[in-house]
Amino acid sequence: MREQNITHDWTYKQESEKLNNTKGICKLCNKYVGIENLTLDHIIPISKVPNGAVYSINDIQFICKSCNSHKHAKSETNYSSILKPKKLLNKLDLHMESQILHYDKNLYGKVLDLMQNKNPKFTETDIIYLNNL
Repeated sequence: MREQNITHDWTYKQESEKLNNTKGICKLCNKYVGIENLTLDHIIPISKVPNGAVYSINDIQFICKSCNSHKHAKSETNYSSILKPKKLLNKLDLHMESQILHYDKNLYGKVLDLMQNKNPKFTETDIIYLNNL
């Protein structure tokens, strides 16, 4: 991170609050593993951002070691496995669908494809947006 001049722009308090809000549940697999077993994950891997990038509190998540190992430094990939479609589909409601449609019609189409058991490819930006809904 130092070589690439990458910085974090959040406080320890913000990080603590975000971690405590997980209640020990992995953001990706939705399994309870305990707060002490969650690891900080950069949603867009450090190896994939340009020099001088600044990560905000919205660019991180807390996930279990297993999911973090599985995700590793994936970037241009099919993120439907990382998104955990069932989790996304379980929390979707009409309000969220309208938010997605208003935000990006292409992303809305991908979500519809996912709902129809198709295998759409999500970008990192898509993932960040959907994970923050």
